[in-house]
Amino acid sequence: MADSSGLQKNWYSILGACPKDGIQELKQKYQKLILMFHPDKQRLDISEGEAEQHIQRFIDVDQAWKILSNEESRKEYDLQLRALELKQSWPVDTRITLNEMNWDCDTKCYTYSCRCGGEFILEKDDLQEMETIVCCDSCSLSIEIWPLERNYQAMQSQCDEKPPAKSVNPTKEEVHLLHVITVR
Repeated sequence: MADSSGLQKNWYSILGACPKDGIQELKQKYQKLILMFHPDKQRLDISEGEAEQHIQRFIDVDQAWKILSNEESRKEYDLQLRALELKQSWPVDTRITLNEMNWDCDTKCYTYSCRCGGEFILEKDDLQEMETIVCCDSCSLSIEIWPLERNYQAMQSQCDEKPPAKSVNPTKEEVHLLHVITVR
């Protein structure tokens, strides 16, 4: 199954993995997913459409493992990914996972600092994609965010919790500085 760029599905995303993951990490992710979507392990109360989606996911996970577990086919696939990346109209500076980004409770989005001093901002609406390319707000660089591992609802609930009130006890120097500022 090729997409419009001619490249097949993103096998790393299907396994919830990154290209830098080793064979053991890939195997663990494969085993977890193959059990989750195996046709014999499905609940009887799911709809026919959902059952078909699970079967397709099972097939995709199995195909991803077959390609990425074989050193030669993985190397060839990585070269295809790299060639596709070079054809892009924007430079991908780095690949990161969502876990490497910082959650901003005020803006309800993820941020990551760019080397230019700007920020990469990933909004809540973009969290549905398996991998996402985000451009810097100050320069032409972009990052690719690999499988989304954080749970938005969990991050949201952390923001809703009120932090304990901190007592502020200014130092003598801070009190003096405040006094000087207010007198002027």
